[in-house]
Amino acid sequence: MRYLSYLYRHLTNIVALLLPVAFLLALPVIAKADAAAKEQLKQANEAFTSNNYQKAAELYEAVVSSGFESAALYYNLGNAYYQQQQTAKAILNYERAIRLQPHNKNAQNNLQLAKTRITQPVDELPEIFYRLWWKKLTGLLPSGFWAILGVLALFAAAAFGVLFQQTESVQRKKQTFAAALTALIGFMLLTSFAYSRYQAETNKAYAIVMQEAISLKKGPADTSEEITTLSAGIKVHKNERVNGWVRVVLADNQEGWVNETFLTAI
Repeated sequence: MRYLSYLYRHLTNIVALLLPVAFLLALPVIAKADAAAKEQLKQANEAFTSNNYQKAAELYEAVVSSGFESAALYYNLGNAYYQQQQTAKAILNYERAIRLQPHNKNAQNNLQLAKTRITQPVDELPEIFYRLWWKKLTGLLPSGFWAILGVLALFAAAAFGVLFQQTESVQRKKQTFAAALTALIGFMLLTSFAYSRYQAETNKAYAIVMQEAISLKKGPADTSEEITTLSAGIKVHKNERVNGWVRVVLADNQEGWVNETFLTAI
């Protein structure tokens, strides 16, 4: 009983200290839709089922504007735009769905279909294998779930640490020390997963070109020499911003400046 009382007292203190941290890490998990947004979502689904894709897109956009977002919502919105031949908006929303849910096969497949409609596509260079592996691994769960698992691992490490201090058996000390160390390493890994996934979920560095034949310039000015033109639906990585112009990098590593009014962040 003395051991249990000691363990309970220490774990209670740890919980009190870590709850605010867990709360902050779990913030991006899911936003709650209010009653009006739920009703709009229902109407949007009905409109889509009735092949009224324009009305469905308008209602889905209204739900997004209310502050609610999810991979399913962006996927449905992408489908509504795809059916209307609005390629750039379809790609934008499929990309947003994948940002929140990297392993969404339906969104991935439809994104590839939408890309076939790009007038002048850009060749995409293959991603470095370890970055791709890391994205796939951290994308298995939302950041909030990784954070919760990390906190649980820390609790386990603390519990084994207390047992290590209290036990007198050499064998038990070795076992509890190994368990505490393993749980602590697990905590560090899971926390890094949570942070990496949170960064991906909130990453606004990528954008979609929303209009056809947009000039890619050598400098941040209308008078600058044109490198090439970009088609609607092209994905770019945004860098520094100067006087309403953004330096972007394309999927083939080509760089240039684009007027930011033609870009919408993913």
